Amino acid sequence: MRIAIFSDIHGNMPALTAVLDDIRQQRVDTVYCLGDLVGYAPFPNEVTARIREERIPTIMGNYDDGAGFDRDECGCAYREPEEQRRGDRSLAWTKAHVTPENKAFLRELHKEIRLEADGQRARAEHSGACAIVVGPNALHLGVRLQRRNDNADERRESESSKSRRKHGSRY
Repeated sequence: MRIAIFSDIHGNMPALTAVLDDIRQQRVDTVYCLGDLVGYAPFPNEVTARIREERIPTIMGNYDDGAGFDRDECGCAYREPEEQRRGDRSLAWTKAHVTPENKAFLRELHKEIRLEADGQRARAEHSGACAIVVGPNALHLGVRLQRRNDNADERRESESSKSRRKHGSRY
């Protein structure tokens, strides 16, 4: 089974179009998006509409959460005051421009997606850590997939979740 996984489109409609065109050419069986549909680039509604039209299972990224729930911050880990200032401006612009219908969609995105491919089970989540691959044909970008065996505790937390909690980040 061939799986395409992408994330962090951040309102960049030309990038999303290019990714989806490439995915079609690769003839994958299943497509997943690991979040951050909105933020930074100027097409949050167009990106959200395209994901909805394509019915791509999507995980809620930190920026989707920030815009969808009209939060005061996006959950980003800015290191410099200038980055923080630009991030705050970006989030304010995004919240002001995303339609109520699309905000409702963002609020309903999955927290995680569990999948099975070629006899392997995995859990995908929005994460800052890259790791993984499930099977030889998986594509990944900005994603953490965790292999799970049949005896695994279904509630086991990922290392990235523990790290985020330790450092006080929501995502």
